[in-house]
Amino acid sequence: MRYFWVNQNKTYNIESEFEFLWAPIFNKRNHREFHWENMLNIRKGDIIFHYSNGRICDISVAKDSCYECNLPKEMHDFSNEWEKEGRRVDSKYHTLNKPMYIKDGAYTDDILELSRTLNHSPFNRNGKVNQGYLFQLNEELAKYLLKKIAENNDLSFLD
Repeated sequence: MRYFWVNQNKTYNIESEFEFLWAPIFNKRNHREFHWENMLNIRKGDIIFHYSNGRICDISVAKDSCYECNLPKEMHDFSNEWEKEGRRVDSKYHTLNKPMYIKDGAYTDDILELSRTLNHSPFNRNGKVNQGYLFQLNEELAKYLLKKIAENNDLSFLD
């Protein structure tokens, strides 16, 4: 099992309602972005932390591996921002009763310590969330986040 962090500020409402993640294959300059390429690493059963507006608000479990898919019709409002060819992961979202607030320095020291070995971390050296869509987490950081989230939420869906 692998763990991922997805930043979804603009797309959170649509992606959570229809239970998927989607990222283009190429940017407007016809280049690949590492954080979009991470979609290829997701497999059925992987756990995804959904970050939006300063908090982890959902945890989902991938229903299947990533597959190629044009921009979903639900995301037509973003058709001018991204290329149409992309990748999708269908994922069962579980909304947290009490989101885990990361913004404003909460948990910074622990997060920085646990993410130091990541090639591409969702956090910069100041503990702020990096710009980018999808990041793969190491097991230590993921288990720390799960432990903190479980203090205020029922995570029995992960059993």
